[in-house]
Amino acid sequence: MTVVEVDGHFVEPFVIKNLFIYSGETYSILVKADQDPSRNYWVTTSVVSRNNIVTPPGLAIFNYYPNHPNKSPPTVPPAGPLWNDVVLRLNQSRAIKAHHDYVAPPPLTSDRVNLMLNTQNEINGYMRWSVNNVSFNLPHTPYLIALKENISGVFDPTPALDYFDLENYGIYTTPNNSNATSSNSIYRLKFNTTVDIILQNSNTMNKNNSGTHPWHLHEHDFWVLGIMKKK
Repeated sequence: MTVVEVDGHFVEPFVIKNLFIYSGETYSILVKADQDPSRNYWVTTSVVSRNNIVTPPGLAIFNYYPNHPNKSPPTVPPAGPLWNDVVLRLNQSRAIKAHHDYVAPPPLTSDRVNLMLNTQNEINGYMRWSVNNVSFNLPHTPYLIALKENISGVFDPTPALDYFDLENYGIYTTPNNSNATSSNSIYRLKFNTTVDIILQNSNTMNKNNSGTHPWHLHEHDFWVLGIMKKK
């Protein structure tokens, strides 16, 4: 498979065997049908970042005409990548680069910096995922309606926490995040400003364990300026 577009943007084409897709993502790929046309082929989907022993793989058939589309391939379905193979996923992310004919250079400076630490917390005996040790609670009234109609009391007007102790926080240690806090506050950004966002993953409340979490912005484009496996 050759990836040619990601989330509405042309990219430098790159060839992959497995395509990792997370929540909210779209990809355009080209498949060269150059195999033996006398048979069909399996296509499989499986869960990653969670142990897929409990989740059976999804199966589809790559059909070569004039074979019947329901004719099973003569081989067993491929197993796919291991659910905890982080290296393959990182390699795909690093391979995504803007196509040289469609490069939009990022701004030279930013108007603000948001440090966003991804953590796991315990609130009232339940495990919650959090940003900067604050877990999100969705209000009953949608944010856009509350903001447009100027409805008060829908969410906490206190600005959401936009930093953590980057220098001293141990991302590889098991945190003691019991009885953490929750909030439904939001980030308020000035129109037409540039925000430098640092997303930092960290250890969960289980020793030597972390999770994979996709981040995406609705109706916005963004530049990925760097990616690494450490702080």
